[in-house]
Amino acid sequence: MNFEDLTIFQLAEGAHGTAQEGLCAMEAVAWLEGEPHSDHPECVSPVLAAYTRRFNDRLGDADRQRLIPFLPKLVGTVAPELEQARAEYLAWQAVSVFTPLALDAGGFTEHATRLRNIPRYDWRAATRAADAAAEAAWAADAAEWAAVAWAAGSAEAGFDALDA
Repeated sequence: MNFEDLTIFQLAEGAHGTAQEGLCAMEAVAWLEGEPHSDHPECVSPVLAAYTRRFNDRLGDADRQRLIPFLPKLVGTVAPELEQARAEYLAWQAVSVFTPLALDAGGFTEHATRLRNIPRYDWRAATRAADAAAEAAWAADAAEWAAVAWAAGSAEAGFDALDA
């Protein structure tokens, strides 16, 4: 593989019918390996490919380009004996790293701290903490909605709508 080939990419969100229409990260990997156009290249671990597709689609256009240097590292990662461990690791990262970041951004720092401090792979504790965080977020949304309705002078109508 010629790494200078990477400089031609402008990664885009989503899947594309042809390379001429654009390339997401996984379509770029397929192109680099000479595989048929696809966002499911056979040379990449299914778990890593799924993660990369999601990550690609959630990044903004400028940040998405930062994936390009990592694309060659995905080539040749197919290893069925590692897929379960990879899936557990990425799921745990979602629970203990990414979710707390989102909770911090929403002002739920106590819940974020609880998730960060759960012993690794204690799924039961993580589920309880995530449920508590979700309930706190729902309560905060409901309180905000009620405050706005109250301030607008329509609290009674707003609460009637909650019963509907």
